[in-house]
Amino acid sequence: MEKKWYICGVKITSCVMSSGKIVQFICVTVLWIFLCYLLIQGRGVTGMTVFTIVISGLIVYIPLYKKYIRNKKE
Repeated sequence: MEKKWYICGVKITSCVMSSGKIVQFICVTVLWIFLCYLLIQGRGVTGMTVFTIVISGLIVYIPLYKKYIRNKKE
């Protein structure tokens, strides 16, 4: 029986990541959140800060999605 996962409404089947990859993903996420926190503390919440956080999130998470989730579906 295949595992069925839903991430943002996208059905992902048989997406099994090793525990090492999960730990790496969590570490990258914690580091990214910490850096976003430092940016907000230093600059405050402005349009440019929000734009920077959104773009940095795209730069960080799109390659991870392509490597670990999209390739597992095919």
